[in-house]
Amino acid sequence: ASAGRPLHRDNMDFCIGELFTLPLVVLVSIMAQPRLQYAMATDGLIPPIFAKMDANGNLWWGTLISGIVMILIATFVPFTFLNDLISAGILIAFTITDSSVILLRHASPEDKPLLLEKLLVVFNILAIISGLLLSNYMDSDAGQVFAAFGVVALIILMVEIKRQCPPLDLSNVMGSSAGFKTPFMPFLPLLGSVVNWYLIAHLDSYDIVLLIVYCAVVMVGYYLYGIKRSVGNHKGWSTSPDDDYVESVDFELTSQHKIT
Repeated sequence: ASAGRPLHRDNMDFCIGELFTLPLVVLVSIMAQPRLQYAMATDGLIPPIFAKMDANGNLWWGTLISGIVMILIATFVPFTFLNDLISAGILIAFTITDSSVILLRHASPEDKPLLLEKLLVVFNILAIISGLLLSNYMDSDAGQVFAAFGVVALIILMVEIKRQCPPLDLSNVMGSSAGFKTPFMPFLPLLGSVVNWYLIAHLDSYDIVLLIVYCAVVMVGYYLYGIKRSVGNHKGWSTSPDDDYVESVDFELTSQHKIT
């Protein structure tokens, strides 16, 4: 947000920092975007053209398409909207990651299928409401009371997820190390989700509406296109080097990195 403010002496430090950091962030985003699209196209979430490589192994089409879209957005969309919307989108991505880590490490009890998923949905909804109360309604007594109830309910849900959803046995998954270790499960990712929603709750109402529209568009695209073609959704990915790698997408990569 500081980059959008005038270059006055009071916020000179912020502007100088933006001059150095913002170009680096943009450069890293542009460099990573084609590879991110490649991974999604390999799974079938987006069209195969984003995974096409040239003779040198470069994602030429993905870079071209994403670059054109970035240029159009940067040209016609005010930076004020982009700044808040991108920040909120990243926070939502972090929240999804937090929930995914819990789903990878814990499971619903056998007699209560999908209990963990339901508890996570309720937890995130309550975290959104609590964040809105803490950031906008703490001036009133009613807001303080409801916010306190929300915080207590979040703590209870954390304990219930820990108590009712046992950890998975990962000794036979991806070797004895289970890929990576996650400390303080499931409390650490749950706390991360609460912080993310609290930060999102500080957005203006107009920015929140834009964020909801953005998420709705992404969900519609996923359910109309991605969910029908996703390899991970239908067959799953191989978790062992001894398993056959499953790739049921609409293209094949040759040794020359070309689409046949």
